[in-house]
Amino acid sequence: MLGSYGPWADGLYGNQPGEYSFRNNRWNDVESWKTAAKERVSELIVRPDTGETPEVSVISTHTYDGLIIEELSWQLPFGPPTAAYFVKPQGEGPFPGIIAMHDHGGNKYFGRRKIVRLHDMHPLMIDHQQNSYGGRALANELAKRGFAVLVPDVFTFASRRVLLQDVHPRIRNGVQDVSSSENPGEIDAYNSWARDHEHILAKSLFSAGTTWPGVFLAEDQRSLDVLASRPEVDAENLGCIGLSGGGLRTVMLTGMDSRIKAGVAAGMVSTWRDYLMYHSFTHTWMIYIPHLPRYLDYSEIFGLNLSACLVLNNSSDQIFDLDEMKQAEQYLSDVYEKAGETEKFKAEYYPGNHKFDGPMQDSAYKWMQKWLGEKDDNINVPSTPPPQEMDLGDNFPNPFRTTTSIPINIPHSMSVNLSIFNSLGVKVKIIMNKTIGPGFHEVPFNGSGLSSGVYYYVLKSNDRTLSKKMLFLK
Repeated sequence: MLGSYGPWADGLYGNQPGEYSFRNNRWNDVESWKTAAKERVSELIVRPDTGETPEVSVISTHTYDGLIIEELSWQLPFGPPTAAYFVKPQGEGPFPGIIAMHDHGGNKYFGRRKIVRLHDMHPLMIDHQQNSYGGRALANELAKRGFAVLVPDVFTFASRRVLLQDVHPRIRNGVQDVSSSENPGEIDAYNSWARDHEHILAKSLFSAGTTWPGVFLAEDQRSLDVLASRPEVDAENLGCIGLSGGGLRTVMLTGMDSRIKAGVAAGMVSTWRDYLMYHSFTHTWMIYIPHLPRYLDYSEIFGLNLSACLVLNNSSDQIFDLDEMKQAEQYLSDVYEKAGETEKFKAEYYPGNHKFDGPMQDSAYKWMQKWLGEKDDNINVPSTPPPQEMDLGDNFPNPFRTTTSIPINIPHSMSVNLSIFNSLGVKVKIIMNKTIGPGFHEVPFNGSGLSSGVYYYVLKSNDRTLSKKMLFLK
């Protein structure tokens, strides 16, 4: 990264634990270390004042996939209003609460919509969930497992993004704000501009006496206030989770707010040395905190409260070095071992590039259930009552390139047939032909062997036939 200056920079602080690392021999008392280390991090990140718990407005409420999804809004002391989704099971709770952090992904036009699924999905978000999350909506899947999930936008993303109309024409580079039609070309142009604007943002924040991590941590703590204040949320059982930029926010919030009992950081736990020597060019300016590397390694922030921390990494992640990810794991493992809390830390590696796919999410759900969902016998996850009649939902994703899921809802045990027809009405595949029980079912369909085009999926029972259209693109 620095040419001939690399070895010099790499040797500035050596390989010894930082001054506020619990691996440092100066620390033996856990509580004294926690207090001192968090105070030092707070001094360096310089969180701006975001006020008290904001007043929240419920903009709309939807029922989707057996879940209740509220659109929320609140105003912080600076910037435009924050938009968020609150996704919860049906019933009164109390449910353990989770803040689900949207990723960065080089896409600042979108935020909360990256990990929530509703009836009307933007095509770019269909692709994003397919590519980054294994076709799943992270927040919905958590809510299906009994968690109340808050998904807020954060500084510079979606509702909190920088609008071109508000910056000097000299740095707009001829780009305009995205119109209400949300044209993909306009979104791409905005995201390209926003990527190039990051260094200006970071330098401006430094000049203002704060840091990017300080700003997003302060905002996420107000979001945590919102989550904890909800009557259906068990405020004693709170967690956070996220991929990539959302993993960064998870690292910071878990380490800096003692209300977080469990955190899951996917694709975002490595070392300062990884950024210095190998991958600073692949990463956002959101990460950097001046002077902190001399006191604490990046990964150690995650464990500052000794919360239950799960690290999920990809062994072929193109934006991290595998050896440095394993070094970060060792740092955290040493911290938890010295503190006598080894059962509260775990790191896992999965094949593939940068992602948070199905197997990784399955591990995350189990971790959250272990540390949040099974601690309180009063937590009751109600089942969604079966419908009055058979129902066929919209497949997701649609259009799709390989696989899609077809939702069906059955009122009682019955024999059903689910088949695929081409545009000429010719049956090309039978997906299901059997008796199934009542309730909601997601039926996977793989389009391998078919040509690109429009297809119809048809659900039949003894007395009812339902059909819908989908588009397969190779």
